[in-house]
Amino acid sequence: MRRNPQALTEREFDVAVIGGGIVGACVARDAATRGLSVALIEKRDFSSGTSSASSRMVHGGVRYLAQLQLAVVRESLRERRIWQQAAPHLIRPLPFVLPVTTARERFEARVGLTMFDLLAWDRGRLQDPEQRLPAHRWWSRAEAISRIPALLDSATTGAVCYADCQATSPERVCIECLHDAAEHGAVIANYIACTGILQRHRRVTGLAAHDGPTGNAVLIRARSVVNATGPWADSILHTVDGISRTPRLVRSKGAHILVRRLAADYALFLRHHGRHAFVLPWRGLSLIGTTDTPYNGDPDLVRPEMDDVRELLDIVNAALPSAHLLTSDVRYAYAGLRPLVADGTSSSYRMSRRAEIVDHGREGGPHGLISALGGKWTTARHIAEQVVDLVTRQLGAGSRPCTTRERPLPGGDFGTLSAFRARLQSERMGVDRATAEHLGSIYGARYRQVVDVAAGDSALVAALAPGIPDIGAEVVYAVREEQALHLLDVLLRRTGIGTMGAPSSVVLDRLTGMMAMELGWSAADVERERSGVEAHYRIATEGMEAEPQEP
Repeated sequence: MRRNPQALTEREFDVAVIGGGIVGACVARDAATRGLSVALIEKRDFSSGTSSASSRMVHGGVRYLAQLQLAVVRESLRERRIWQQAAPHLIRPLPFVLPVTTARERFEARVGLTMFDLLAWDRGRLQDPEQRLPAHRWWSRAEAISRIPALLDSATTGAVCYADCQATSPERVCIECLHDAAEHGAVIANYIACTGILQRHRRVTGLAAHDGPTGNAVLIRARSVVNATGPWADSILHTVDGISRTPRLVRSKGAHILVRRLAADYALFLRHHGRHAFVLPWRGLSLIGTTDTPYNGDPDLVRPEMDDVRELLDIVNAALPSAHLLTSDVRYAYAGLRPLVADGTSSSYRMSRRAEIVDHGREGGPHGLISALGGKWTTARHIAEQVVDLVTRQLGAGSRPCTTRERPLPGGDFGTLSAFRARLQSERMGVDRATAEHLGSIYGARYRQVVDVAAGDSALVAALAPGIPDIGAEVVYAVREEQALHLLDVLLRRTGIGTMGAPSSVVLDRLTGMMAMELGWSAADVERERSGVEAHYRIATEGMEAEPQEP
């Protein structure tokens, strides 16, 4: 998946995809594996928008049952199972616990989760026993407290435990999809912004784009174009002649915070005054999310605000009084935008998570232009399948079947998890046990490619710093094979080093040195990169320490 913008200009493609988030990556993967020629561009880094600002869940959407969005829940449950098969090293079962305090809450939970289990009728259709999800089960108050001590001072009278899944790194799932697309001939490049959709006689002919690193104009010829830019989708459409300027999207901001560990082995589904929050175990800490508020600003400038942080802390402290979380406990915060399809609902919290696939040729726009609007991270693969079905019909490419329902991602093709773990230990390839397990959990079957980068250099197989499992070879691999051009690309989207808060100076110095050598950075480049990292973490925690130390 090496970056080669010149290759974008050398031929006509069947389809050009705008957007390198999970939907765009899934479209590129599906189209390329069906034999179509594909180009994909992303104006920033892959997964740098909505796709990396999620709650890191691959879930059925329990809360949508209360809104009777049964089709969305069923679609999500089916796609959850498909993701489990495709990337078992990155998407794992996780038990969720819903505390109840009243008889009404108990009744609603019993009805809802019984329906949830029925809708997940195929959850056991997985080859690996470790991936199969059990039905929900009830705990008494004593049992709930014994398993989750943080519930001791709560008003819970019991709890229900149900199964869902967590993506340890949704960013890496996106990268895996792009690897698969590239292995099937797709030409993929980040930091290339679409500046216009080209058309002739009301038919798209390609894209005009700008290559950020070089400043060069890029002309991409294509027979069809897919707009998969999430919250930026309507901005792209506003530049196209013949497209209605009536907004289709409602942008909803979702903020998340990272605090000390509150529950070790379980995710908590907490509710307070009609709002909810998840407390998810993640990398030895607790990830809390998410807010759901309309956002009318510039999508490029979305950021977590103090009101977002207070809302999440209020929900958790009300449900778990012993947590006594303060703003100063927040180690890291981030926010992203959900692109929701406007459906007349006034509240973004209650708005449907359904996707809409728009054939603009049928609405007065140029033929061959398709937009994928709305949807969820979990359902991105199915959205892509529908988009590529439409593309193949428009191109007259025949009935080329989708294979992504059964096809594992490149790193996920290793059989059962237990057999893979055993193989990791017998094929360590010069790394210690902990490093082998870490690489296997992140890269799956592709971990050998990362180790090969080290080429016997002991410095590249050593941990970047004590307490961090990531090694230097991952940094070099990210630059050479995954188009990492900036420090934040590696810190946030190729590894998890920076997703727990600002890295130490030791880690940052080592990472900077490696990337500078690989990319030929000057002293000015290094200074600019370090300043960018500092600015990112300053924004992520701005104002936290200044808050009064009261819950």
